[in-house]
Amino acid sequence: MEWEAKQMRIRGILIPVEWDENGNIMRAAVMTADEGEYLVEENEQSKHLFGLMRQEVEVIGMVREEIGQKVITVENCKTLRRARIQ
Repeated sequence: MEWEAKQMRIRGILIPVEWDENGNIMRAAVMTADEGEYLVEENEQSKHLFGLMRQEVEVIGMVREEIGQKVITVENCKTLRRARIQ
């Protein structure tokens, strides 16, 4: 069941989830500590996040559900600390 969009603050690791045929990142998501995944809505703001991949971030934005997937429209994002991914 889809629910009404609401503003949320989420923390997690920014990860790539979709690439083009040349290996360039096309889409990102925030993976939270409780294994939640928030797909970042594609817009001009989200493209600026690609330089923060694999870093711990805090994202503020409107979250909605689309076809069982949580999607966030990023309004603000800041880096918390560099994540250790091996």
